[in-house]
Amino acid sequence: MGNYQNISFKKAEEKDLDFLFKLYTSDEVVEQALSPDIKLNNPENLLDTIEFLRDESNGALYIVKNHTKPIGVGIIYDYSKFHQRAKIGISLLKDCTNEGFGSVIFNFLMEKLKEKEAIIKISAEVFEYNPLAIRFIEKKGFINECTFQKHIKKNNQFYDFKIYSTWLT
Repeated sequence: MGNYQNISFKKAEEKDLDFLFKLYTSDEVVEQALSPDIKLNNPENLLDTIEFLRDESNGALYIVKNHTKPIGVGIIYDYSKFHQRAKIGISLLKDCTNEGFGSVIFNFLMEKLKEKEAIIKISAEVFEYNPLAIRFIEKKGFINECTFQKHIKKNNQFYDFKIYSTWLT
């Protein structure tokens, strides 16, 4: 932990498809962050997401690099100037978790949202079976505003889906 001066962010492009596919099909991300019904069969499945988030009025998808190696993504989505809200998400390669990179990505996303003067409230969605993410966002000041009970079925068991939010300060 500690040295983050080699971390860089760039908007996702078509040339990032292989990395995004690797990340979004990794056991860690599939297990903790994706809805069980999401199935990616090839990198091109992510093209629509890249295209949609290329227009910053919809949000943004950032590739996070440590030196020159991609290690994860930070995402701003469900951006609504009218409702003054946005959602964020963070996904990292397994060998990059618990190293402090999540906090660096979080801070970057918060700064990007502050640049959009209309946004005042930020939300994050978490499955109850991801206690690491729940602890992370609670430490960042998010509170559980909504729980959809037994909302997700995974391995023949139902789990809660939680929405946490905070005010952008």
